[in-house]
Amino acid sequence: MEENEKILHGHLLTTKNLESFAKHRADESQTLVQDVLTNTQKGETLHLREILGDFSMNNATRMLLGKQYIGDESAGPQEAKEIMHITHELFWLLGVIYLGYYLPLWRWIDPHRCEKKMREVEKRIDDFHMRIIEEHRKKGEDEGDGNGKQHMDDVEIKALMQV
Repeated sequence: MEENEKILHGHLLTTKNLESFAKHRADESQTLVQDVLTNTQKGETLHLREILGDFSMNNATRMLLGKQYIGDESAGPQEAKEIMHITHELFWLLGVIYLGYYLPLWRWIDPHRCEKKMREVEKRIDDFHMRIIEEHRKKGEDEGDGNGKQHMDDVEIKALMQV
């Protein structure tokens, strides 16, 4: 794990790298303002939780995954719904006070099906990460970067994505 932390802090979270996404953040901010303006001019109700959630999600996915998921037709509406659903499920599970951590019998009974939900979310996150990794590998091969040399295995890449 030490190597992953070196990569994270030495390459991904450098000031230079974070500054390189300033244009993405500015684009997302402009989109946010334009969407709010358009909706208010039409007299539509603004759902700030949804608008700001989409804004935050797009900022994060553009920086981390190189792709905007919400509002981008190329990503596909199903993919955007999936990432939002996974995120909501994950945050719900993180907020649960789960007695199974303290009482092993509770895990076996699992009256609220938390164990099952945790396994399902874990699998969906893993599948999503693998699709992202494969997309980037394919993109690298298409751009001539596919020299077959891998610096990290899939488990290490997914760990970094989660951090």
